[in-house]
Amino acid sequence: MKKLLLSSLILILSFSFSFATVYNQDNRIPVPYVLKTIRDFENNTNTYEKAIIRKNILHKLSIYGVNKVPDINDGTIGFIFHMIKLNIGENKFNAGLNKIADLKDVPSLTWLQILRCFDGLNADSFYDAYFSKNPLINLTVQNAEYIAEQSGYYISFTLLRKYGDKVVNIPYVLEYDNKKEYGRLQSSINREETFKVPVQTGYVKLILDPNYNVIRELSDSEKSPVIADILYKDDILYIDKQYNNIISSVFKDTKYIKDDEVKFRDLEHNNIIIAGYNNNIAKFFVDKKIAGEETSEYFIFKNPMNKDKYILLANNMQVGNINLLKNYAFNQELVFKNDKLITKSSMPSDMGMTVLEHKKDIIIDVKKLDTINDTIKQASSYNIIFVGENHNDYSHHANQLTIIQNINNTKKKTAIAMEMVQYKYLDIINDFVRGRITEQEMLDGIDYYNNWNFDYSLYAPIFKYARDNSIDIIPLNIEREITSQVFQGMIDNLTEEQFISLPQAMNIINDKYENKMKSIFDIHAGTTNKFADFYLSQNIWDEVMAKHLADYRKANPDTTIIVICGNGHAGKDSGIPLRYKRITGEKSFVIMQGELMEYDATNADVYIYSENIKSSGTPKIGVTLSIEDEKKGIVKVESVAKKSPAEQAGIKNGDIILKCGYHDMKNIGSLKYALYEKGYNSILECEIKRGKNIINKSIKLFEYDDTTEMEEMIKTHKSKMKVSK
Repeated sequence: MKKLLLSSLILILSFSFSFATVYNQDNRIPVPYVLKTIRDFENNTNTYEKAIIRKNILHKLSIYGVNKVPDINDGTIGFIFHMIKLNIGENKFNAGLNKIADLKDVPSLTWLQILRCFDGLNADSFYDAYFSKNPLINLTVQNAEYIAEQSGYYISFTLLRKYGDKVVNIPYVLEYDNKKEYGRLQSSINREETFKVPVQTGYVKLILDPNYNVIRELSDSEKSPVIADILYKDDILYIDKQYNNIISSVFKDTKYIKDDEVKFRDLEHNNIIIAGYNNNIAKFFVDKKIAGEETSEYFIFKNPMNKDKYILLANNMQVGNINLLKNYAFNQELVFKNDKLITKSSMPSDMGMTVLEHKKDIIIDVKKLDTINDTIKQASSYNIIFVGENHNDYSHHANQLTIIQNINNTKKKTAIAMEMVQYKYLDIINDFVRGRITEQEMLDGIDYYNNWNFDYSLYAPIFKYARDNSIDIIPLNIEREITSQVFQGMIDNLTEEQFISLPQAMNIINDKYENKMKSIFDIHAGTTNKFADFYLSQNIWDEVMAKHLADYRKANPDTTIIVICGNGHAGKDSGIPLRYKRITGEKSFVIMQGELMEYDATNADVYIYSENIKSSGTPKIGVTLSIEDEKKGIVKVESVAKKSPAEQAGIKNGDIILKCGYHDMKNIGSLKYALYEKGYNSILECEIKRGKNIINKSIKLFEYDDTTEMEEMIKTHKSKMKVSK
């Protein structure tokens, strides 16, 4: 009877045990409970399934902490003792368990008494590290690089560890093409330590703690957003057409705002719940499709305006299913029907903390290289072809023209879509293609020289070919003023007309694209702008261009469209093609030019590396113009570069250029077109107003190096513009 009562007491204790009691070293813990918890945790510890269980424990600990949810306490205790095994070795660990088992006649022990059963462990230090505070270790990796030294090749990195015991053994794996090598690093607490792990040549990936043997915080890449990330938060903004009382049954103290009153800045400082997939704010971030009319659906993702916050989309909330969220909280997406769960899912995440991946070499067999004709033949089976470019590379534009000519010569109806022109100028472009206006009138009409910073001579052959062959040109670009305002964090300041031109639906959850944009943003580390605003502006830019393509496709289903845009917009897994496919379902053929190709490249179908084509482009005369006077239609010289064509012709500061050749001067575009038309090694006759006098000047257009001086002039020019604002 006594044994039965004792067993029942132990059983009750094991089920009601709260981790809060763990923190008190005077509490006595039932020995059978400790042994069972440890052995359950250690059973089949090396399997992938057990690694996933340990990862899930860490995810729960990172969100809830150790006191809130009793069902993670056993796992936490098992994990802490697993750290003992990691640090003292399996033999000493098993010997310690046997010592505890030998104390079977003692009904309970304190935690320190239990810890002192393990030889080689500083029990007091270990207790202080894992039992008297949050047990999660924090690891930060920096400065990871693949290096060569006289003795061989290494992955070098700096590791900072916070929390945990004084010394912790951290397992790692080196993943090669055809094998894996395992090892351990000995990490000291609160010290930046540099490690050099020897590696073999070729592809290799270094991952810390790949099987989750260390009780630690997960890195962002190791966890997908889950509904638990927003449960129990007290800074929630609830957006809906009208308030729904159902929300308060799970989410307490939410702040409500009507969806037509929301500002983007409201999203920046809060966790957000948005009612309905079709809500305008929701569709601005995720273009989700409803699974069914009778379903209730929940989907969570990181708040693009603040990556420390989350957005939960709740479509068709019902009392029954919203109260089930806590039961399935560690999923990203839940779909209920009649309050029964029918689908749950999460995005895949990394196993382990990646330090560095040294990519595979790209090996090209020169005997199998394709020609441009091979590429055209391959591309011609598609109805939309993206041909990327580095904007100032003449060889890239020559290839674009070659592809356009060959596709057009197949008698297919062809159109050219161009990033270089804003969509609002569609009528002007149509007039040019139909021969109703001149080239200069077209350039003036689309404000080419102010809206696009690249020499017109780069694109002139493509424009002229389109006009000579009556090929539609589709302007793709959004107004620069819109993306500029978004980038500066002023999206809420857009006019109603500008806001209407924004995409009605977007999908900006794309880690690969976001990482790429982050690397570009970090190059300009001195900027005062926020990455969130930059990222939003880039997404809007690509989405708008994709929509303009989709609109044209809808009206012209049989036309082959050749898209001319920067390589950054042409990526299949990140740029316009990905968004165009989401809208239309149509696959694209993508050609990148001059871009670095990766081994597992999925961003393009073909990469072209061309021999350079030399061109001096449009002549320069070496002047900067007054921006304020240009707004009034006056072309006034603000400064003249030394040894420039303008200086040698006698042009002076303050001169007003009235006419060049037969062109009246109205703005910088008029001057640049006159120079483009003339070309180098010619004479440009100009009519100048100096004071009250009208004089004529002949400017000899010769090539000169204006790089250094023009940079200084432009810097001075920009500083004056800032002052004038």
